[in-house]
Amino acid sequence: MACGALSGFHSLVGSGTSSKQLANETHGLVGYGGMLTEGFLSTMVIALLGSFAFEALTKAGLSLAQAQTLADPAQAAATWTSILGKYKWFTIIPYSYAAATNAVFGLPFEAMAVFAALWITGFALTSLDTATRLGRFAWQELMTPLKDRAPSLYKVLANRWLASIILVIIALPLAWGAAWKVLWPAFAGMNQLLASLALMTVALWAAKIQRTTALGKGLTFTPAFFLWITVTIALGWYEAVVVPATIVANPVTGYAVGIITGIGLILNIMLLIDFLLALRRPTAPS
Repeated sequence: MACGALSGFHSLVGSGTSSKQLANETHGLVGYGGMLTEGFLSTMVIALLGSFAFEALTKAGLSLAQAQTLADPAQAAATWTSILGKYKWFTIIPYSYAAATNAVFGLPFEAMAVFAALWITGFALTSLDTATRLGRFAWQELMTPLKDRAPSLYKVLANRWLASIILVIIALPLAWGAAWKVLWPAFAGMNQLLASLALMTVALWAAKIQRTTALGKGLTFTPAFFLWITVTIALGWYEAVVVPATIVANPVTGYAVGIITGIGLILNIMLLIDFLLALRRPTAPS
């Protein structure tokens, strides 16, 4: 859903990889159409999750209003978990896909579960491959200041094999065991935070380089700021609520994710300041 709604991850792919494969700028419209389709897919996923949740509540004899009126957030979370956890089709992705296709199209539950498991495994493998490659790009760019000051050291640290190994070593302890349950929502937040920065970059380009109209500025600035505010608040909540609870259960994962997310938020504020300063600078005459 993070990728389907708005994905900064895709903005890195689009700027660093896809753009080098286009013979003509207009060919990028194919990717734009693909992202629109993926956004539609995310909407359908949310709708399906909502319908399954209602079904689970109905079977448990608990109305949505009753579930929402639980005063204690911890009690509310435990209640939802206890209700939905009884249904494997809701908590496990291949089973949820199998339940949906079985209910709507009458397809065999077991066969669809196997198909979904193969599909999600392929998705995970390609995502890990892409994430490692993009992490390598980012690491190599961070080493750029060494290029003139210490060329020999830069050549070693920016080596594609070493950079990839460093990323895998850093990621391995964070992904060990059930830590992915904490990492995934953090990834979603940071991913969409990056998307907001990509939108702000486009908005700045439209205002300063393209010198777009007031309507054009509204169409670019509005989604950029809306997303930035929404995701920044969400990540702040994540740091204040989720990370402390994770530290109690798993200190290594909790501190690691908390520090990484905190650094992301700090850089996020710095980039916002840079954006506002650049926006205030007078536009150079053409």
